[in-house]
This record gives sequence, C-alpha cells and structure tokens, in this order.
Amino acid sequence: MLATLSVDAYEVTKRWADGRPWFLILKGDIEIAGIPCRGEAAFGRGGDLVCGTLSREWLFGMRRFAANSQFRFYRGRQDGRLNDVKLGADQDIDGLPCLGGTVAWFHPNQCVSVLHLASDREVDSIPCASGDNLTLALNFHPNGRLASAVLAQAHVVAGQRYEAGTLLRFDRDGRLIYPRS
Repeated sequence: MLATLSVDAYEVTKRWADGRPWFLILKGDIEIAGIPCRGEAAFGRGGDLVCGTLSREWLFGMRRFAANSQFRFYRGRQDGRLNDVKLGADQDIDGLPCLGGTVAWFHPNQCVSVLHLASDREVDSIPCASGDNLTLALNFHPNGRLASAVLAQAHVVAGQRYEAGTLLRFDRDGRLIYPRS
C-alpha cells in the first residue's frame, strides 16, 4: 500500500522489528487505499492501513464521519470493520447526536458499543444523560439494545422510581439488572 505513495509524502516515525513502516506522519492530505487521510497513520505487519485521521468527510459502510475523525479498524482496512472512531466534530451516529472529541466504539458486528450523547435523549424508552464524562457514556449490547446509561431525569423502570444521575444496566433483552445511584 505504501508503494503507491511518493516517499516525499510521508515520514516514517516507527518501524516494525523487520524494518517495515508502522507509524507515519503524512505531509499533506493523501488518499491511502481510497481513504482521505492526514496527520498520522499506522499500518499492520502485512502493510494494510490500520488507523488514521480523515482529511475530509468520509463514509465507512453506512456511517459518515467528519473530517479530523480518527479511525481504527479491527484488523485493517481489508477487513473493513471499524473498532472505534474519535469524532472530529459533533455528529449523529445511528440517529443519536454524539459529541465531537469523544470516542464511539463498535462491536465486531458493527453495531454501536459505546458513545457519548451531545444532548439528553431517550433510548429504548430510557431518558439518557449526555456529556463527555466516561460515566455518562451509553453502552450497547451487540444486538443494539441499551446495556447501560445514566438517567437524565427521574424515571420509573420495572415499577421502581430512580432519580436523575442513577446508573442503570440492562441485560441484552432490555431487563434492568443493576441500578446504582
């Protein structure tokens, strides 16, 4: 993959033990395997792109990410599955408003695993709190159901009232398994 780039287009900052490039600093906006990149990029032992920073808005599968989003694949670009993305700006992911500068994680099946809401939202009938604090991150099961959230306001779940700020955890079927105030 690097063979397609001019040696003047990047600087190698770290190499694998066998001397192959691992981390690079790109000297401008460059397409690597069709993905618009800038800044730092990394390559696996086999030479496949593992992570980088988008130089412009880009579509991975059905999800569009803003310029300056930092992406990382599970097993490289050829596998195609995103592991996580540090968002370059506020944006929606699967219809939920997410905070720029926070990391959205994905399960191997590409359902969202973790994200940070930019504003309070109802998810699976639960009023979820927003914010960049790690405790405020929404967690999801691989089936897409809410796994944990902090309440944005007082709410009744399974016949019990919980106050705003309570952490709720749910099983994969949406049943409450753990409340913590």
